Amino acid sequence: MRALAKGIAVLAAIAWSLVAWGSYALIGWVGGFAAQNADAFTGHPETVVFISWAASVLTSIGLAGVVVAWLVGLAIILLAPAVVGRLARRMR
Repeated sequence: MRALAKGIAVLAAIAWSLVAWGSYALIGWVGGFAAQNADAFTGHPETVVFISWAASVLTSIGLAGVVVAWLVGLAIILLAPAVVGRLARRMR
């Protein structure tokens, strides 16, 4: 039973990592696209610079958020079998 729980945790960790990787790539692509094409929103040079800067900052915050969420989720997934095992032993 322990091996099954560990196997499920490893598969869940792989799936979680793939979701995080896809989210990271999508946020990076959308943020980069918005930063590079800020002139499509307005023609005013200072506003274009501000929009580009804001898109870059928001992209960086989003990417950092994905990494933090991935690490927290990974820790929860990998600790779950140990916690469930301890609770199962206490129930006996």
